Amino acid sequence: LVEDWDLWIRLALDGVRFVRPAHATTLYRWGHANTSGSRTADIRTAAERMRTSHREAVRLAIGDVATRKADALATDRFAWTDTHAALTVGDWPRARSLARSNLRTRDRRIFAVAIAPRFVVRRLLDLPGRPEPTGPRP
Repeated sequence: LVEDWDLWIRLALDGVRFVRPAHATTLYRWGHANTSGSRTADIRTAAERMRTSHREAVRLAIGDVATRKADALATDRFAWTDTHAALTVGDWPRARSLARSNLRTRDRRIFAVAIAPRFVVRRLLDLPGRPEPTGPRP
């Protein structure tokens, strides 16, 4: 589930240099229909296992401060996936609670879930809402 991350870490530890492109080369839209959304727990477990297996080598390569920042970024990523998972099953109280407890992530999606009305969040994040009425309006 996280073989791409594992490859990037191994390449970086072997001295491969990465270059950040000036523009997006791939666009990924996170939405309620994504198939990976139902595998959040599996992905989290695999990512933690992979990060643990490389932790000491990464710490030696980039230092303690950078390792702590990388750990915080991983925690932030899962803060969003947990919040999104609660939203997709319609558990708004849990989603808002998770979002409010993770405002430090500086993720705008987390901020929106924490404070914006439901209809705004649904629209921003392309979440399923109430079905639109069909037929002529009265």
